Amino acid sequence: MNRRKLVMATAAVLVAAACGSASAAEHALSADVVVVGAGGSGMAAAVRAAELGAKVVLLEKNGVPGGGAAFAEGLFGVESRWQRAKNYGLSVEESAAFLQRFDHYKSDPKLRRLYLEQSAPTLDWVATHGIKFEAIQVSPSETLTWHVIGKYKDDQHGAAYIHALADSAAKLGVKTYLGTPAKSLIMKDGRVAGVKAASATDTYTIKAPNVILATGGFGDNPKLVRSLLGYDPARVKSSVPLNKTGDGYQMAIAAGGAKTAATAVLHPGTEGKGIKFLSNLYVMSWQPANLWVNDHGERFAPETLSFEFALAGNAIASQWKNEGWAIFDDAEAERMAKDGADVGVGVIIPTETKLPDIRKEANAAIAAGSDAVKSADSVEGLASAIGVPAATLKATFATYNKAAEMKYDGEFFKMKQWLRPLGKGKLYAVRLRPYWFCTLGGVRTDRGMRVVDSEDRPIPGLYAVGAEVGNVYGDTYTTWTSGHLFGFSAWSGKVAAENAVKSLKK
Repeated sequence: MNRRKLVMATAAVLVAAACGSASAAEHALSADVVVVGAGGSGMAAAVRAAELGAKVVLLEKNGVPGGGAAFAEGLFGVESRWQRAKNYGLSVEESAAFLQRFDHYKSDPKLRRLYLEQSAPTLDWVATHGIKFEAIQVSPSETLTWHVIGKYKDDQHGAAYIHALADSAAKLGVKTYLGTPAKSLIMKDGRVAGVKAASATDTYTIKAPNVILATGGFGDNPKLVRSLLGYDPARVKSSVPLNKTGDGYQMAIAAGGAKTAATAVLHPGTEGKGIKFLSNLYVMSWQPANLWVNDHGERFAPETLSFEFALAGNAIASQWKNEGWAIFDDAEAERMAKDGADVGVGVIIPTETKLPDIRKEANAAIAAGSDAVKSADSVEGLASAIGVPAATLKATFATYNKAAEMKYDGEFFKMKQWLRPLGKGKLYAVRLRPYWFCTLGGVRTDRGMRVVDSEDRPIPGLYAVGAEVGNVYGDTYTTWTSGHLFGFSAWSGKVAAENAVKSLKK
């Protein structure tokens, strides 16, 4: 399912839901397992539960399955056969040691360790559904842990994963209801007894002893963004709005589930009049040879953080007004046209992709009156255009260009190969903002993916997976282990399904 089709289908469902129906039909259903959300974790949960013989109902609020997973590209894995084919030797132990320190010991080390140990077997299981992988290293700052998904029928990457598992779900008898969001859990004597759901025309009461929450976070709910992340939702927001309004989080908390700290998979980006998502100008905003300044005209981070997009997002979000400017010159634009990008955007825009239209797009945006793209023939002129003190920006340029000539950045220790003097020809500035691919957390689980209450006791029959889960991350998403969330989504969905089916036999 490509991006345009998914967004259009989602919009159609939202319009239909808003209109409603005066003659809604009521349905009473039953299942062994209800999965709420048909994204990366929900599809894995539904397929695995059905494989194990469970009667499964899968609910998806959008008009098509996929969610954020449809736009993802690959799954994390360590000690996999795809890494072995490339003679790559990163171990579970090395990964665990690095990640616990990266998380500042804010995550559950045993939950993380389970995931790491079972990541390769999870990839093997996913592959049994017709999915092909290639292990790659996407940037100099990351490891070769990203198992990028190949083609399945007419799709690739995350869309191929969703398509393949949707086919498996249909063959296994999973009953899927699209455009049908879960509205509330049915609880009885402190345990889950089912779910209430409603489409634009029908309502459903589904009796079930197990419910797996897989709704993909809360990034499109401004109130939760403000309360759980502390960001201004007008300034720090989703890259691609997908109707993720925190349904799973809210159902879990209403059932007595314990809260955890939440974070987001941040990344740098830009938007505004004349700027298209993933255009040459958008990709230019990610480039490590740019000069980053804040709204005071000062550098605030090494620009090679663009290789670690979550850290780059953190740095930008920490600035006044949660923004900055990426500055480059004619020479750098010419370099991008000739040699291609120094860093891609995943594998959708690979490194070395030629960017011939940067100046054309910038000039068109400026002519249209964009407040996010500016240019000038001098540092003083650029300072005026972006609204920063000229003296400060001149000093910033002088210090930066001296560092570039010496190939040593004593201020932020930027990698020397991307230290290039600025000032050849016209100067350009593109406003940087932090965005997120998705939010993470809010719900606390045990190591079997069961939601726990305030006393850390599992709520019988209630599970949370994927981006719902907070206790597998610290305060920042890791890019060192590429594909970590997508891999965790598949693993946690599979584990929750196995434990839910196991509970039926007790």
